Amino acid sequence: MSAGNGTYVSHKTHYARLGHATQHLLQASYKRKDKENKSKISDLELALSAISLTGSSEDVEIIETLQDLKCVEGVSVTLQCLLTGPEHHAKWSKDGKEILFDKEVTRAHLCFLEKDINVQAYKLIFPKIKQAERGTYTLQVGDQRCECFLDITERTPTLINLRQYQEELAEIALSGENTIICAGTNSGKTYIAFHIIEDHLIKHPEGKVAFINRTNILLGQQYERACDVFSTLFYQRKINIWKAEEDDNEYFIHKIKNSSLMFLTPQSLSNHLTEKAKSPISISEFTLIILDECHHTFDNSNYNELMAYYRKAKYGEKLSSLPQILGLTASPGTKKAKDLNSAKHHLRTVMTNLAVSKLSIVKRNEEELLQYTTIPEKVFIRSNPRQDDPLKNIIILAMDYVESMFNCRKVSSFLIEHMNDCKDLYDALNKPPKQRSEIRYIQWIAETKDKVEHVLHKDPKIPRLLHACFRHLELYAECLEVNSLLEVAQVCNVIRQGYADESAASQNAKTDEETDIVNKLKDSEYQKCKEDSRFLIFVKTRATARALVDVLPDYLRSTYLTGSHKCIDEDGLPAAEQIAVLDNFRNGDHLCVVATSVASEGLDIPLCNLMIRYRFRANEISSLQMRGRVRRSQQGKEVHVGTFGEFETEEKNIKRQYLMTKAIKDVCELDIDIANAEKDVYQMEEMERNSKIMKKNQRRQALFRVHCKYCGVVISDGTFMRHINETFFVVCDKGILQRIEQRDLPKKKRRMIIDGFHKRFKAFGLECGHDWGSIFIYRECEFLALSQAGTKVFDIGNDKFTDCQKWNDLPFVIDEMTDEDIELYKSQL
Repeated sequence: MSAGNGTYVSHKTHYARLGHATQHLLQASYKRKDKENKSKISDLELALSAISLTGSSEDVEIIETLQDLKCVEGVSVTLQCLLTGPEHHAKWSKDGKEILFDKEVTRAHLCFLEKDINVQAYKLIFPKIKQAERGTYTLQVGDQRCECFLDITERTPTLINLRQYQEELAEIALSGENTIICAGTNSGKTYIAFHIIEDHLIKHPEGKVAFINRTNILLGQQYERACDVFSTLFYQRKINIWKAEEDDNEYFIHKIKNSSLMFLTPQSLSNHLTEKAKSPISISEFTLIILDECHHTFDNSNYNELMAYYRKAKYGEKLSSLPQILGLTASPGTKKAKDLNSAKHHLRTVMTNLAVSKLSIVKRNEEELLQYTTIPEKVFIRSNPRQDDPLKNIIILAMDYVESMFNCRKVSSFLIEHMNDCKDLYDALNKPPKQRSEIRYIQWIAETKDKVEHVLHKDPKIPRLLHACFRHLELYAECLEVNSLLEVAQVCNVIRQGYADESAASQNAKTDEETDIVNKLKDSEYQKCKEDSRFLIFVKTRATARALVDVLPDYLRSTYLTGSHKCIDEDGLPAAEQIAVLDNFRNGDHLCVVATSVASEGLDIPLCNLMIRYRFRANEISSLQMRGRVRRSQQGKEVHVGTFGEFETEEKNIKRQYLMTKAIKDVCELDIDIANAEKDVYQMEEMERNSKIMKKNQRRQALFRVHCKYCGVVISDGTFMRHINETFFVVCDKGILQRIEQRDLPKKKRRMIIDGFHKRFKAFGLECGHDWGSIFIYRECEFLALSQAGTKVFDIGNDKFTDCQKWNDLPFVIDEMTDEDIELYKSQL
């Protein structure tokens, strides 16, 4: 065949060309039809957008519109609009252009009933927001339309660079969920918490973080570290610390409003959450609460009391805005569990109390964690008792002498005369434990002292004598402890100090027997026996810590580190001095520190390559924490000097640590739903609160007196008692000021102002020399605020002492201080 240009074209070529032409025509036809179909689909979508899938567009009403939002790049963001009515087609657009959904932006629709109203929730979700997503977003649902502006700021470089295992531990908390970070001592939990704080405040510029710890010394260390890390916040005065003794409510509220990061104790925060506070605050004031050493969050601990306010806000007040909870611990503990199920139960209890359903542990980066984890060599050294111990025999003879006073004629006559009231006391005095170096003996002393306090009103002389006996027995028990560890000279120092304290307490001794005991103690001081005595060091008591420092080599420049509370042994170390000891230890001024249990938990104690536990029993958590005090894994050594029984205790600790590790792994593999358990805890707490309210309403008008707990002297009649904000219980009678000796407080404590009270002096009874409480200035008047620890309340109507640990638990009505009371008090001579 001839073509137009004269070229021959075969049939096959002709048909091929014809086929191609037909194919082009068909493709053009398909494209035209696609456009027509798309146009029809678009028209249909528009029609559907105006017509409800189950009703008309008039049924739609916006009840919560889109909100303008400012955030930092990299965070997860959700835009949400709530409407009433049936489901409708929704159209999302950005800056006028319809949004194409992919992995970087998704949409969601939820339908639920709220008070019998059908509510539709339309969401636009950005898993990880970018700068490019900044703009105006519009939602079209039927004939309803709303929009918002999403502002995205650039993320500033992090102040804290974490290791990979630390990043893994932070993941759940960074997503905004409640969690417990479980990692060993020296793994850097505090710096992980600081990283989470930094991220939280970037995401929530107006957020408020509460960092909670149980002791002032730990708070002080963490506060100083935070000031170094967050220097900008520090210079803006956005980081603050609120110590336990600072309780001025109005100033607290001022600090909260002006803080981004607040360091405080659980009790300090609880004092301002309670309805009894002058100006109570809500726990929702905070956006993140961090609880260090959170394994204490169970039973009636301060941590659990704080979390009770969280549960009340969540289930009682039904607040929608609650703080995120972050717990930090080396181990949640087992509560002396004997099997895996018990360990799991305790772990779930702690998780429930902290509103946590997920634990943060290291899985992917275990090898890196091991590089930074302390695994010291553990050495056990058997401590054998002395075969010949004449000093112990002298102390035991002295204790025999004191216990013989319980059977003297005066005490026996008193007990027989008042047998109906003294049966329990009589039995206790005649059955002291035989092993005087055991803890049971100390417990027996405490329990029997409490029984003595119940008979103070019968004849104050005899109970006073018994209290003097118990003070001496406590001192001798302490001497036995020191003698089992150290030399005769150190025991004598303890006795000498005890004699000085007892001389002061007994300067008004009213019985010959009491004076005789004091002299017996003084004589014992000089009975010395020649005998051979047998680099953080842990010991049981303050007395042992102080005494051991004296016998260590001078080149170690040793010092002691003890708690600030007083116990059997007096003179605790104030928090400021504790911090100074640690600073000097860090600087090398001290090469060895002898410490009580205060150093086992949370403190930053660096550069220890030897830790000795000297006859020190610990539970599984303390054992783990003490081991973490050894900072140099290459040279580190953990030495246990103890008896066979103490080694058995440590073996149990190791088994419980294994159980907890297994429990954590098992629980992490489960999908834990703590909502029902948490609600059950709240309901139990609500029942307890209602019970306390009922008891308060049942308080009766009755006659009562307040006595000195130790000698029975009447301090005040109940008619003079007043309370202020149910916090301070004072004697509204100026005559009491003539019966007390005022002793100066340390300068720091003199500045203490609590709810308008200015603490000035400690108050001791002139008649007995015992501690009755403190002198406060309130509204330009001096008042004696009685100490519950040093007083006992006598119910005149029932002719007996009443037991109560707190003034608020008294079954009697105590009137609140009024303006008339103040004026009458001022008018008294």
